[in-house]
Amino acid sequence: MLEDTRTGPVGKCVVEATNSETNSELEIKMICGSTFHKSAYSSCDMNKVLITIMLLIGSNCFMTWAWYGHLKRTGWTLPVAILLSWMIALPEYILQVPANRIGHFSSGGPFTVAQLKIIQEAITLIVFIVFSLLILKDKPRWNETVAFALIFIAVIFAMLGRAPILEPSSTADSPTDSTAESTTATPDE
Repeated sequence: MLEDTRTGPVGKCVVEATNSETNSELEIKMICGSTFHKSAYSSCDMNKVLITIMLLIGSNCFMTWAWYGHLKRTGWTLPVAILLSWMIALPEYILQVPANRIGHFSSGGPFTVAQLKIIQEAITLIVFIVFSLLILKDKPRWNETVAFALIFIAVIFAMLGRAPILEPSSTADSPTDSTAESTTATPDE
């Protein structure tokens, strides 16, 4: 068993990690939080990633239409535009809430709340760009394109270190048990 103190998505925690000999998964217990099982990019993780992203894409299609679709309907009064936009926004929430639940680490998902928000904003931009080009016929200017690119770089940056990584210890002077693998934790920053 490994014990390490680190700052993670729920604050400063003591992390205990054990690697079961009969199971390839790593059990990580955060003393200040919940217990969850992680294996490096398991198929379960990938399924939750894909489901979360697909729900966020669907959610953002509805939201983008609700926020900007009325711009094509100049004949609508403001109250009509607001009412119809809210009717379109309801399916957005029906998709957004499950996406956040499935994707958040408290429900066994791979993401922190900040990562979910950053992913959602990146998806919003993609959906918005497509909507803007195809529906509104409005092409982004060069500086807006650069701003979008910087946001996508931020998404990549936010995904770094998204899960605790346990590596074999490389210190030669530390005693090792022949039946248990010695590991060290890399802080999740």
